[in-house]
Amino acid sequence: MLTGFQQKVTAELYQQGFNVYPVMPSKSLYRIIENVMVVGSLIRRREKAIVKHRLRKAYK
Repeated sequence: MLTGFQQKVTAELYQQGFNVYPVMPSKSLYRIIENVMVVGSLIRRREKAIVKHRLRKAYK
């Protein structure tokens, strides 16, 4: 569920001609990673998103 602020910004960006893909706000590390994967898939950079996630995990 998007917040009022997110809805407003999403509408403004869409009206200006941007491709807008709103994602849910993240409250956990798992959800943040999931959002990175979703956005990576949308912009056809899923493989890079996966690699960066694996690199961060390896260096913890």
